[in-house]
Amino acid sequence: TKAYRRAFSAMLATTSTTALAFLLSVTNPIPAIADFCVFAAFIVIFDFIWCITFFASSLAVYHKYMAKRTFLCFGNRKVPGEECCATGFCCGGWPMLTRKLRGGRARQANAMEEFFVGPFFNCINRAKVPLVIFWTLLLIAAIVSFTLGVEIAKENPEGLPSDHPIQRAQTIQREYFVQESPERVNVIWGLDEKNPAEKWDSTSEVKSVRYGDISKAVSPSGQRGLYQLCQAPDREKGRRCQDTSCLVKGQQGPCTMEEINPKPGFKFNVTKEPLCQTGRYCIMEQVKHFTDNQRAHNKTPSDFPVSNLAQVLGSADFKAYLTTYFQVLVDNGRHWDATNFRSGEHGSGVVLEGGSVKYMWVTFNATFEGAFLPPDEGAKIMKDWDNFVDKFCEGMNYFQVHIMYLFKLLQDVMLKEA
Repeated sequence: TKAYRRAFSAMLATTSTTALAFLLSVTNPIPAIADFCVFAAFIVIFDFIWCITFFASSLAVYHKYMAKRTFLCFGNRKVPGEECCATGFCCGGWPMLTRKLRGGRARQANAMEEFFVGPFFNCINRAKVPLVIFWTLLLIAAIVSFTLGVEIAKENPEGLPSDHPIQRAQTIQREYFVQESPERVNVIWGLDEKNPAEKWDSTSEVKSVRYGDISKAVSPSGQRGLYQLCQAPDREKGRRCQDTSCLVKGQQGPCTMEEINPKPGFKFNVTKEPLCQTGRYCIMEQVKHFTDNQRAHNKTPSDFPVSNLAQVLGSADFKAYLTTYFQVLVDNGRHWDATNFRSGEHGSGVVLEGGSVKYMWVTFNATFEGAFLPPDEGAKIMKDWDNFVDKFCEGMNYFQVHIMYLFKLLQDVMLKEA
């Protein structure tokens, strides 16, 4: 009772100030922070009630039914005539120090201490067993309720109230304007299936990769399949649109094209409307257009698919064709396409070593948004993209990658461990 009397007033003071501080924060304009403060305030108050009832009743049960029993003593060996566990320093040293500070005068308990050490504690002591049972059942009920009621969020919460000017601007931007940098899914060929990263540094940056078999992808049938994969958003209904009902993000239906002849020997087809989104960057489409251009000018190679893809990609004629093509994009208001196409992360290209293609990648704009998605939603998106690519590139040893997949795997591990 002595420790209980001393601790109660301090616990009441700290609980009151902490709970009040949290409750005052409910005026925060950000809903997530306001909700957290209400939750934290109730947790602090609940913890205080828990301590003054459950803890006290547990002590009463212990001293009546468990004290002085050897199997509960975790300290020194029990000595006859003494309590099971010895008194600690705080109980033995602190009262002696306070007595010296008071000059030997006995400490007078205040009214609040008298109430809690007397009537209140007597009430707790009489109801000790029911209180222990009540709090135990309540804890079990809380665990069951949390287990059955917890649900992973289906969408990201809005940061501000819906009528807040900043939130309204974000909502309008999201619903009525095209996202400037959509999520991009890369489809790559040429990496070793089991150990693609051969060496990386302390920052997880890959320093060298281990190449795998790419022969099927660069073969004539593989080139044809890859070209059909890139053409699918134009040719397949419902494959490309601006919402998540499609996989590829961009113009619904094919873009209107126009022919441009920037100089003798070169002919290009570019979108007539600069803002029309084709939704992909594909090196194989450029190989096809290059052979068409060569055939129109009686040059070789003139047939697609080509017999030696590495030879064509490494030729001076193809390099000149691509350089001119990028300049045409810039001149016709599609400078971002030229920049993205040449980007290792967002575009399309190949890695040539020793006269052969070692690595190749294409990129698609995706309709899903964000790297953190609910596990079920992320799994469905990953499966849909696998089915889409596999339709044209089955057996070609490809990977389709996005940072969202990494977080999905991390979520799967965390949920499994939990």
